[in-house]
Amino acid sequence: PIASLMALQGLSSIVIDSSILSTDEGISKRVEEIHSVQNALLKGVGLPSTIFALGHSDGGPPSLAFMNSTRIENGATLILGSQLSEKVPESVPTKGFVGGFDQIFPAQDMITDFQRLTSPDNPVRVSWLSDHFTEQYDPILLTAISDAITRKNSISPFYVGLGLFLFAFGVLFSFTAGVLTGNPVGERACYACGFAIFIGLSLLGGSKELFQQLPFSAVFVLFYLLGFNCGFVPEWKHLKPFLLFFVLMELNVVSGTIFFWNNLGEALPWLPLFLFWYPVAWICKVGLFAFSLIHRAFPMWMVDWYLPWIMLALIPFLVPRGIIPLCQAVFLASAKTDSTEGSIKSVITSDQKQTRFAILLVAVMVALWCVRFSQGMIQADVMQAVAGNFMRTLILPCGYLIYLVAGRNRKIVENAR
Repeated sequence: PIASLMALQGLSSIVIDSSILSTDEGISKRVEEIHSVQNALLKGVGLPSTIFALGHSDGGPPSLAFMNSTRIENGATLILGSQLSEKVPESVPTKGFVGGFDQIFPAQDMITDFQRLTSPDNPVRVSWLSDHFTEQYDPILLTAISDAITRKNSISPFYVGLGLFLFAFGVLFSFTAGVLTGNPVGERACYACGFAIFIGLSLLGGSKELFQQLPFSAVFVLFYLLGFNCGFVPEWKHLKPFLLFFVLMELNVVSGTIFFWNNLGEALPWLPLFLFWYPVAWICKVGLFAFSLIHRAFPMWMVDWYLPWIMLALIPFLVPRGIIPLCQAVFLASAKTDSTEGSIKSVITSDQKQTRFAILLVAVMVALWCVRFSQGMIQADVMQAVAGNFMRTLILPCGYLIYLVAGRNRKIVENAR
């Protein structure tokens, strides 16, 4: 969203997403990455008249270190939901932005850092519409960042929020349309063939970067395909747990934010708007993350030839009934029984399927921990921060999931008896 907002005003953006953790050694490596990008930029288009370095979360310290090392006269460092690790020279203008419900870098800590390490008359812009994970989709913060770069009141937060809301609505609409058109099973192959023909015509026309050039439209296509491959039309009883999970997560974020309680008079009028905007921001975040995952999970030559998209289109041929019915058959147990013998079979089947599901979850967690270990995330201070973040975000919704699982197992045992 920030890059798109800059493009609307004729400004170019380069996004650097590094997997290196911002430790003392990691910061220097990430600064080298930024310098290499800067050198490539100089060779390609020349020296820009103005350079701003914007760092979010773990990208804050490398952005500040880069600007300190280059001594760019006409520019500034913009810190979004991060920290200041050292005294900021007066020659490097630095501005801070943070969500009032930030769990990882609390707003009060960031305000204290700026008062201590920058000039006293350099306030941090605080918005009550976001936490740490949704700051990049906060219309108030996006507008403030845009104003800091353009040095003028460039656009209203209302229009930025309206654009993000329409994008979130488009993601939901595309997914819902995919779910509905993916049923019945007989029509799934026809739609898949049609999409494959569209990809083939695009390749013949030389449009190898069609989706990269139109990322927002590509997100709609992606979620249509995801919904199309579900093979299942959910009812209210299926949607209710997801909605309750998210509501509990919102309440967890609000109740666990000390900065909110310390500034209750200022923050309380914003609370209804935060509760409305939080799911909108998450839909935008998940949509763009899913699109970026396609580019990160596959080699670039596969992305250039639309192979990940073609693989999604071919799923109906490989899984005719859809992904969700397949997962239900493999992992989920049925609680319906007609006789004592049927009850015993149900319990045995339930145990086998839940064992498979548990093995799958453990395998996924082990894989994620291996990735994090390779990135240097397995450290005592990092693990402490992760545990604190879990308490401030997910303790209530995870408790609800445990309640659901325990209740389902109790029903299966009662039916077996």
